Amino acid sequence: MLRLLRADLYRAVRFKPFYILLACNAALAVAVVCYNYDFYRKGLADAFDVLWAGLGGGASFLGILSAILIGLFVGSDFSGGARGKLVVACGRAAFYLSKLAVGSLLCVLVYLSFHLFTFALAGPWYGWGGHTLREALLSFAMGIGIVLAYAAIHTSIAMFTRSTVATVLAGILLALLVLAASSMLYSPLQNGCIEFDPATGGMAEVECGWPEWVRALARFFLYWAPSAQSSLFGHGDPIPYALCMALSASWVLLSAVVGPLFFRKVSLK
Repeated sequence: MLRLLRADLYRAVRFKPFYILLACNAALAVAVVCYNYDFYRKGLADAFDVLWAGLGGGASFLGILSAILIGLFVGSDFSGGARGKLVVACGRAAFYLSKLAVGSLLCVLVYLSFHLFTFALAGPWYGWGGHTLREALLSFAMGIGIVLAYAAIHTSIAMFTRSTVATVLAGILLALLVLAASSMLYSPLQNGCIEFDPATGGMAEVECGWPEWVRALARFFLYWAPSAQSSLFGHGDPIPYALCMALSASWVLLSAVVGPLFFRKVSLK
């Protein structure tokens, strides 16, 4: 296992797409900081807005980056002719866990490349507005959990599809679908349902008649799905940071425990 980890880390250090995504996310951070300057002067933005953009900005951007990075990193291993030798030499479980560990590390580093500028530039320059530094750090830590959850999900997809294209497309589509579903669930939970009002002949907002168990499932989905978590920041409601981070960790645990069991049954011919 350790020998395989070293081999994957060695390959990761020379993995050019990683450096491209690292530079792109860092450049995006600088662009977001500069873009928000005019809003900051008008009192409409602070460093927390930059932080939110780095968490995906309600657009599943972290999920898209993770899908691309994991798809290219893991997929290239299957297309490089080394898969048979690695699996035979160290076992499928070790092969899976090594890809999960190194892929997760690469995704976290890309995430950090954005927030280096969040805390080094936006924080001192704009201030945190109505938020405390503690909230900013908790949000940053929650973002790491989101990234690790994405990496765990996309590693599982990559190991079962064994295709770079399939992993990238499936990962991006899944992240966007979950984001759309979270938006559809959040509005009825917080604002009620929009229904036709015969009295006025127009649409009116009424209390949603969902049973409590349906509401509980919807809230669980919003806190468990990575894309849904990142969208919570855009609504300005209190966020259960500890719960969200624990649920993100469950994705990693699920991938690390269940993934290798199923990967043993995958045909590599």
